[in-house]
Amino acid sequence: CALPIFGNEGSLTVVDSHFFRCSAMNGGAISSNGGSTTLTRSTFTSCTSIRTRDYRRDSVTETVRVPENEGGGAFFWNGADADITGCTFTSCVSYGDGGSISVRNDETGVIGIAADVNRGQSLLTITDTTIASSSADDDGGSILLAGDAVMTATGLTITDSRANQTGGAIRIGVGAQATLTDAAISGATVLEGDGGAINNDGSLTVVSSSLVATAKRYGGCLANKGVATLSAGTTLAGCSAGTGGGALYVDGSLASTSFHSSTVSGATSGSTGDTILLRGGGRVALALSEVTQACRGAGFATEPAAVQVTTPDSVTMVNSSIDVC
Repeated sequence: CALPIFGNEGSLTVVDSHFFRCSAMNGGAISSNGGSTTLTRSTFTSCTSIRTRDYRRDSVTETVRVPENEGGGAFFWNGADADITGCTFTSCVSYGDGGSISVRNDETGVIGIAADVNRGQSLLTITDTTIASSSADDDGGSILLAGDAVMTATGLTITDSRANQTGGAIRIGVGAQATLTDAAISGATVLEGDGGAINNDGSLTVVSSSLVATAKRYGGCLANKGVATLSAGTTLAGCSAGTGGGALYVDGSLASTSFHSSTVSGATSGSTGDTILLRGGGRVALALSEVTQACRGAGFATEPAAVQVTTPDSVTMVNSSIDVC
């Protein structure tokens, strides 16, 4: 039951509506390839972005089997503007990326149809919206941002989100940007990879928000290979990683994470036993911030409990504290 929008002049406005058990290859409920979308006070339940499907180009040519999708259990956008206010997504699934929402800005559109060359950035604004029990087979259990997509979210709540590969709640690709304000992410999980709540390779800003999540490998709450800033009372609490970086994993010479007036507490990890793990020249800066209850993983008492730093990684602390349990 997907509603397709093609071209920069296309637009869709949805108010006080309900989508139930919709399915399609890209965007189970709505797919936009260059148009604009406004969603207000609407619900999306059990919508699915399927892995493959038979697509008949016309009545004459043969049916084409499409092997992959670009995700978005409920919504897929490519080079489009979208505004979501007061909506609820429940139990949406992607057999690719983005359990509920997939936002991209790349050269190909849905089902191989070329996107408009003048489509511009994909700009997504989310306000007072809830995503619950969303899942993705690949990346971004609730939301995927790719290309140079830009998301600004205020009052976003994500609960019980799951991804198999990276970003239990949100995956931010290289070149993409996300700003979260007054957001709450809880119960997010990555089953095989890194970044229980958020996996960031682009630019991430988190303000007055809370993250609680679990990752199979690294970065229980946040795995960062890009630039991330957490401020204004943001908390990473009770995060857990199976290998290292119970709360935070920072990897690569271009990766930096800054905390300002924020708190990391009660994080645990497995084989390396650290709350914050840096590798490959990663950088962390703490200002007016606290790392508390930094606990070793069971059976790894000889490993670091708070922060593991190796050359050429760096940690800077200003008016901050670390408390090891």
